[in-house]
Amino acid sequence: MSTASPITPLAPSTTTATAAPRQPDDESHLEIDGVRYEFPRRAGRAEAIRLQYASPRKLEYVNGILYAMTGGSLPHGYVGVGLVVELATKLEGSECNVNGSDIKIAIDREGQRQSIYPDVSVVCGPPESPDDDPAAVSNPVVLIEVLSPSTYRYDHTGKYDLVRAIPTAREYLLVSQDRPCIERFVRDGTSWHFARATIGLDAVVTLTSLGVSLPLARIYRRVDFPEVTAEGDEHATGADADAASADNSESSDSSSTNGATS
Repeated sequence: MSTASPITPLAPSTTTATAAPRQPDDESHLEIDGVRYEFPRRAGRAEAIRLQYASPRKLEYVNGILYAMTGGSLPHGYVGVGLVVELATKLEGSECNVNGSDIKIAIDREGQRQSIYPDVSVVCGPPESPDDDPAAVSNPVVLIEVLSPSTYRYDHTGKYDLVRAIPTAREYLLVSQDRPCIERFVRDGTSWHFARATIGLDAVVTLTSLGVSLPLARIYRRVDFPEVTAEGDEHATGADADAASADNSESSDSSSTNGATS
């Protein structure tokens, strides 16, 4: 069964640039169409779209800056595939389609184009795209990120801000890779709030916007977890614990998240 969350979620950022996407540690340059580019790189919308199409690596475009994205760990990949498979199975025969991390999500926020590559997204009905970026999708209902140590803060703040700016988005899930834990954020009218964290391999997370429930045991079926202490799921472990400990000293309680508006 689901348990109440012992995690205090980070409050959403109040500015547009408190956090940035993760860049590769060992590659800050990419060769695109025979030209060597350094990232992060400031770019206008047209140049950003051109480089995203031509780049050998995914480029996220946030606040006018292009970021070259790095790959994930094996557990990260296993969890992402588990989510896609379970969602696709549950949604088979519906009007909803499940996308992996190769699908770009285009966001127009305050007149500025942003684009991100969530680990998983779900679009219900025909996909919609901006006129100037036909390969991108602008109407996802659910977006999901698998957390990594280097993206924990950004996914809870900067990327959460971007998700809340998508008019069609209804749910945002943050999924741990080093323990069975899924944090769920939901839209309620014009505001967003932290709903709960579902913890444990015997738990089930329900996505109300899609009308489906996903067993965590299936999502994490290929992940081998280290042995837990006697306290079990009552405490965050690994990257979650480190990040939560560092951030709780400067974050308000979850009521600040509950009051966030899109």
